[in-house]
Amino acid sequence: MIGERYHAFFQIILFFRSQPCAVIIKPSSELKRKYFLGLRWLGEATKPDTIESRFVKLFFALEGLIGGEIKNSRETKIVLAKRCASLIATDTKDKERIYNKLLRYYKIRSEIVHGTGKDILEDDFSNLGQIVRKATWSLLELIDRFENINELDSWLMSTVAATNNKSIYSSLKRLWKKIKVLLSSKIRS
Repeated sequence: MIGERYHAFFQIILFFRSQPCAVIIKPSSELKRKYFLGLRWLGEATKPDTIESRFVKLFFALEGLIGGEIKNSRETKIVLAKRCASLIATDTKDKERIYNKLLRYYKIRSEIVHGTGKDILEDDFSNLGQIVRKATWSLLELIDRFENINELDSWLMSTVAATNNKSIYSSLKRLWKKIKVLLSSKIRS
């Protein structure tokens, strides 16, 4: 089941990494434009390259998906970690774990980008990839509700924090079933 899910997900990513998004789709909102930007970078992170480059591209994807509208650039890592943890965590403990992982991964990303270098463990790369994929799926479920990142951020900081994200995860299961049916009908035809 999980293997099939990731296979279908990567088919979508492979399509987006080979196509200029502006040619394929004209997003109807700023949030959707950012979503496609995030997909594009996620696709770039799947291409053969150094692990450091792919790691940084995963952060570009995350920033494309849920970044922006951050007033102080020094707060970028904190805001990204909060948004992402609020978006994908299943409970309070999970939220704290994801938040702390993202802060640690962002430090590694900064060391790479600013030239101090850091060896990336395969587990760290894989875990960051899973976090970005979960954020991508979760945002797909919510994207029609919001016009921009400010609206999403306000909702995440109020509604999702109060409900511990259980509604997002259960709706993701329903969404996956819809996508699976859609993909299997495309493959058959």
